[in-house]
Amino acid sequence: MNTEFNKYGKMTLGHWLFIYGTSILLAPIWIPLEVIKTIQFRLRLRKVLCGTTQEAWGRCANIWDDRNHVYGSTVGPNFTKPFSHSLAEYFLAYHPDSRDFLITQLKCQNPCLAAYAFKAAIRSQPPLQKFELDSDILKRTDEIIAFRFGCCGDSISLSQYLDDYFKYYQDSSRSTY
Repeated sequence: MNTEFNKYGKMTLGHWLFIYGTSILLAPIWIPLEVIKTIQFRLRLRKVLCGTTQEAWGRCANIWDDRNHVYGSTVGPNFTKPFSHSLAEYFLAYHPDSRDFLITQLKCQNPCLAAYAFKAAIRSQPPLQKFELDSDILKRTDEIIAFRFGCCGDSISLSQYLDDYFKYYQDSSRSTY
């Protein structure tokens, strides 16, 4: 006879408490840890994005250039959001008047920095449109390694990276680039 279930095929109270009771007991520990993790993340963001637009850009550029990859919203085996992507997401929140500055950074010699400038600029209001970009930006052939979906990195040209965004995200309601 199976001791985990009663004669009606239902879990017994003891089995239910063993399975679900552990998560109930651990919740008081897990919730404060998540709050602390969120506070640490926001402090780290503030440390990098504070100051003038140029100062914040310099600190972000050091992080983005060090990685030499362009990360999407969720990557890796755990599908976590990389800090470098979060910097691009929050850049305009800290520097709302930096849209023109970001568009000029698309001409940066480093294609990774240009890609992150694009990732930050597309979050502006009104949304960045393809016709606002110079034709020489849209024709850049510099190669970048883009991690857009999961764990796979694609070696693509910067112009293809920009084109993919305008085709995929602006033609639909998606916005997690």
